[in-house]
Formats: sequence, structure tokens, C-alpha cells
Amino acid sequence: MDGAAIRKQLSGLGPRKRGGRLPETLRREIAAYARQRRSAGVRLSDIARETGVSEESVRRWAAAPESRRGAFVPVRVRTEGNAASGIIVHTAQGHRVTGLDLEGAVRLLRHLG
Repeated sequence: MDGAAIRKQLSGLGPRKRGGRLPETLRREIAAYARQRRSAGVRLSDIARETGVSEESVRRWAAAPESRRGAFVPVRVRTEGNAASGIIVHTAQGHRVTGLDLEGAVRLLRHLG
């Protein structure tokens, strides 16, 4: 597919607003077209003009690896002891202290001043 065909498909979608979502198949076609054009040395701004899609969208879609788009990854959820109990303190320096009771939190905060 070339830039003109992409523009034609986009115009067939009717008026678009900034940030409006495109069909996933069309986004994939635009990304593939942009990667092919980039490998030929064409600038992103030219590809954006050819397709009628913003330069930033073209950049993001073309940069996303094929294997990562829409992929699900396995997740294992586990509970740990009393991770949810107690007070959690985050300091401005990036320290994190978890599992404190009220007295311990007050002592810590007084010490940190």
C-alpha cells in the first residue's frame, strides 16, 4: 500500500479529531508503510505528509516492535504475608519503609525531621 491509498482509507473514515483512534488494521498498515519508507531514507515529516497522519503517530507506530503490539504476557499474582498491613512511608530521597505501626511511623518522621 502506498501513501495515497492510506490517505484514501483515512478519508473514508470521515472527519477525524486529534487523538481519534484508527482501526488497528489501518494503524498496522501505516506502521509497515512508515518502516519501509524509513528504511529507504525518507524523513518522518515526509511520511506524515504522504499518509495524512501526524508525525508523532507515525514515529510511535513505526517504532513499536511487531512482537510487542497487542501481545499478552503471562502474569503470576501472589500474596505476601502482611504486605498490605501497616503504614508505608516514602521519603523525598526515594527511600521506602513499609509495615510500620503508627508509633513507628511517628518516630521515623520525627527522626527524619
